[in-house]
Formats: sequence, structure tokens, C-alpha cells
Amino acid sequence: MDATLLANLDRALDERTFTRIDGLVIARSGAIVHEWYLSEHTATVPHDLRSATKSITSALFGIALDLGHIDSIDDPVCPLFETLAGYPVGSGQKSGITARHLLTMSAGWDCDDSRVSSEGNENYMYRQRDWVRFILGLDLVSRPGDRYSYCNGDVVVLGEVIRLATGGPVDLFAHRHLFGPLGITSYEWSYTPAGQVDNGGHLFLTPRDMAKIGQLFLQQGTWKDDQLISADWVEESTAHQITTDGRSEYGYLWWRRSFESASRTVETFYASGIGGQFIFVVPSIDLVVSFTGRNYNSAESSQPLEMMSKFILPAVN
Repeated sequence: MDATLLANLDRALDERTFTRIDGLVIARSGAIVHEWYLSEHTATVPHDLRSATKSITSALFGIALDLGHIDSIDDPVCPLFETLAGYPVGSGQKSGITARHLLTMSAGWDCDDSRVSSEGNENYMYRQRDWVRFILGLDLVSRPGDRYSYCNGDVVVLGEVIRLATGGPVDLFAHRHLFGPLGITSYEWSYTPAGQVDNGGHLFLTPRDMAKIGQLFLQQGTWKDDQLISADWVEESTAHQITTDGRSEYGYLWWRRSFESASRTVETFYASGIGGQFIFVVPSIDLVVSFTGRNYNSAESSQPLEMMSKFILPAVN
């Protein structure tokens, strides 16, 4: 990689050309080649991933599917809730909601986190004790699978699907089948008032461990000769599955984006969380990049996209 470009990036970060960036890790061919941290935000300090947590929840669902805890991504999830958890889900079109709909945020509930008027807006969900019951009780405003709508509640419900299907807490499942094998030991989950794992956000990981997640996906689910996630799931979950309201490509809780850099087009898939939390995976050039930051509710949360285009991608020889 071009050391001059990376030094220029460090200078821009040091001089606060890019603001409220806390950490940056660049890995090439499986090795960390560059890091930058702001003061107390060091390599060993976990950072709030916010909604980048969702991509890890997608990975956990894939593992549960691989292990046979879940038969099919297209099986209706409502019978699982009614049988194992006693949630009154109801009938009609709700009975057709599947894990695929939750993974693509197209369940159809009146849940849109971009609209305060939406009954299922996350700010209303957070006021409830049982977030899962709250989301399951929402009315449908579209047929499941018809329309994308960014809904944190979809992923909260998906986490409960994982818990019910595997027969244990999602945080323990993650430790046994993902974090433990990856050697990730410094992390912290957040929980709902009812004690359920918040699978939609607020998992704390270090930037290096974020890069490990990206590297696992870059390596088609293998880690030290162990297949932690099937290659089929890696490919399917990061492929274009639905188009968002903003015309972006979305997989199963993973985003997709093309970068124009150094007279070439580079395809990436990535995890994204408000404030500037990112895990970029660039298969064509064997690259993984993780960012953490504190640009909450600000357009500056997209600064890592500019850094990717102007410094990091052009630095790849």
C-alpha cells in the first residue's frame, strides 16, 4: 500500500480535517497494515457499534441456519413465537412474515425509524419493556416482502427468532460460535428492559475485532481452517437482496456500495452504524477497513466514505 497516502490520511485526522473519528483499522491480506486512534480510543477499548450490530446479527442467524437450528429462511416466524414464547401474533398476512423479511427489513409493519409518525418508530419501542411484543403487535401497512422500510424492530424480532430456535441467549450463542472462535474477548452486549439481547444495536467491539468480522466474511466464512459460517450464507447475505428507499442496495442486514477511486470502480459490502461505525469489506483487493466515530445525528457520519475514496482505496497498489 502507498505509505504516503496513508500518512496524508493520518495528518488529516490529526489536524481534525475529519472530525470526531475515534478509530481506524486497515487490514490487507489478513494482516493489519495501518491503525489510527484518537486519544483514549485505543486498540483495546470497545466502541459502540450502533446499527453495525445488525450485520453481526445477520451472521449469527446464518450460523444458526448452518447448524440446523432453523430449517429455512422462508419459514414463517409467527408460529415460533406463539408456540415457544406465548406471544399473541394474530393471523392474516402477519402469519406470512419470514426471517427473510426481517433480514431485508420488509416485514410490512407500521415501523419506519425515519418517520416520527410511524407507530413502530424505534423511539416508541425504546419506551416499552418488551420490545419484541411491541413490534409483533403493530399493524401491517404493506404486504410482507413488498417494501423496504428501515425498522430497528425487525432485527430485535430476528434476535428473538435466534434465541427461540437455538434454545438459549443470543449473547451465549455468539460467544460459542462466533466471538470465541475468532478470539474476541473484549466486548459488551446491551439488553432490553425485558432482559433480551439488543440485536439491533449497541454491541461494543474494538476496531480490531470489527476488522476480524470483516476478515471472516472476506474469507468466505473460514477462520484458521474452521468454517464458522457457510460460504453460501456469506455470499447470499452480502448480495443485493432489496433496494432501499434511498435506492441503495441492501443484503441481509449488510449494505452494498460502489466506490469510484483511482479511475476504477470498486465494489464493497459493509456494516454501518450511526455516528460513523463501519466495517468495509472489499473482496477484489483483499481489503478490510473498520471505522469508529461519534458523529451522531450528523451528516459528518459519512466521512469514512470520503476517506475510503480519497485515501484508502487509492493507496492499494
